[in-house]
Amino acid sequence: MPVQIVKETPGQALAIVQVTLQDGKTYPFAVDTGASATIVSRRLAQSIGLTTVGKTKISGVNDAAAAPIALIHEWGIRGVALPATRAAVTDLPGSSSGYVGLLGGDVLATFGAIRLDYRLGRLTLEGAKNG
Repeated sequence: MPVQIVKETPGQALAIVQVTLQDGKTYPFAVDTGASATIVSRRLAQSIGLTTVGKTKISGVNDAAAAPIALIHEWGIRGVALPATRAAVTDLPGSSSGYVGLLGGDVLATFGAIRLDYRLGRLTLEGAKNG
């Protein structure tokens, strides 16, 4: 599936994939293989009415904080269903790419293996089946 590769600063690249959420609209998510959990922005969670079901602790490079957890039941990437997940809800740093979520290891690991080709701008989820 296609991804947009954004190079905001020299030596750094960000892979953005369009994710369809339960409201039927697509939103830009950063593919973050270094994140153990999926995160959605507070603004997105509020705008589509995600239900919060508790709190979790999220850790960044320099700090940790408590964040609400939202349930995402139905979502996918270009017809490939993603597993239901509990996403942390927090403010995300500003980015010219405009991403509103991070697709983390909790979801990516369910495919067993992924391939992110920065040169070709493609994401492959092994064993993915179109829904």
